[in-house]
Amino acid sequence: MTSGADAAELRQRLTDPRALCGALGLLDGYKPGRQAGGGLIIRCPAHQEHTPSCSVRRGRDGTVAVSCFGCGFTGDALTLIAAAHGLDPRADFPAILGEAARLAGVAPGAPSVPLAPLAPSAPPAYPDACEVAALWAAAGPVEADDQAAAYLSGRKIAPSMVDLYDLARVLPANAKAPSWARCRGRPWPASHRLLLPVVDHLGAVRSLRAWRIDGTDDGAPKRTAPAGKALAGLILACPTARSMLAGLIPDWHSPASPLRVAITEGEPDFLTRATRVSDASERPPAILGVVAGAWGDALAARIPDGARVLIRTHEDGAGDRYAADIKESLSGRDVTILDFQRGARGQA
Repeated sequence: MTSGADAAELRQRLTDPRALCGALGLLDGYKPGRQAGGGLIIRCPAHQEHTPSCSVRRGRDGTVAVSCFGCGFTGDALTLIAAAHGLDPRADFPAILGEAARLAGVAPGAPSVPLAPLAPSAPPAYPDACEVAALWAAAGPVEADDQAAAYLSGRKIAPSMVDLYDLARVLPANAKAPSWARCRGRPWPASHRLLLPVVDHLGAVRSLRAWRIDGTDDGAPKRTAPAGKALAGLILACPTARSMLAGLIPDWHSPASPLRVAITEGEPDFLTRATRVSDASERPPAILGVVAGAWGDALAARIPDGARVLIRTHEDGAGDRYAADIKESLSGRDVTILDFQRGARGQA
C-alpha cells in the first residue's frame, strides 16, 4: 500500500477505542456507555439501531476488538473502519487500509487520530425483499426437524404452536443462502438454522433473524441478524400483532374489552409468550418482541387508543432502556401501561 504500513502495523497503531470511534464519527451527538478497561458501548455501524449494543474495547492482544450483541457483527479496528464507511472488507480492502493509515497518521502528510470523519456513507438498507421471501420459503416446519423440535421443547416452547402461527421455520443444512445470511463468515444453514421473521410498523415482513439450535459453544452469538443490513424499526410479531400493525383492529376492542399488547424482549421470550395457549374465552393478545434498535414512534403509533400495554422486557440495563423508550413513546396516549417487572403501573 502507498502508506508503507501493513494491516498488522495499523492494528497496533489504532488501539484507543474512544479515539478511533471519535475519528470515525461514531460518537457524534451521543454519549456512549462505558465498559471496564476503557471500552465503549456505541450504536453499531453495521446496522441501524437506537439502543447502543456494540462493544468497542481493547482486546487481550492490545488491539481494538468489536462485537455487536444485536446483529452479531464482530471484528477489529479495520473492520470497524469498513463498517463506518460502508466499505466491503474484501472488495474494498485497499481503501480500508488507506483510511486506516490516514487515521493512524502514517500516510504521507496525514495527521494522527482524532480526525474529522469522511463524508457519511449511505445507511444500510434492509435485505432484498425477494431474497428474504426465498429464504423463508426454503425453510420448513419446526416440528418436522428433530433438532429444532427438541431444542424448542427443551425451552418449554411448543413446536406445534410455533408451526400453527408460522412464527418460525427451520432451514435445511443444504439450503442456499444470500450473502447477508451469514454469521462470522459461516452461512446460516451451517450454523443458525432457525429463522424468525421481523416486520415493520405496518406489519410487513422486511427481514429475518436467525437462531442457533445445535448447542455448539464456539463463541459465536446464539442469535443474529443479516450481516451489514439495517434492523431499526423491525420487530417480532404474532398474527394478532401483525394485524394490529396493519391497522386491522379487532372489532371486539372496546373500553370494556380492550386489546392486550404484550411487549417482550428477544426471540425466546417472544416465542414463549406467543405460543402460550389461553383459555378459549379469552381474546387473543398482540405479542411483540423487541430486539436491538427495534422500538420507535412509528411502532408506538400503531397501538390503538384504549389498549392495555404490558411491558415484559428483561430486568437489566438493556431491558430498562427498552421499557423507558416504550413508555416515553406512549406518553400522553390513552393507553394503560403495566410494567410489573419494575413495579410501575398506571395510565399513559
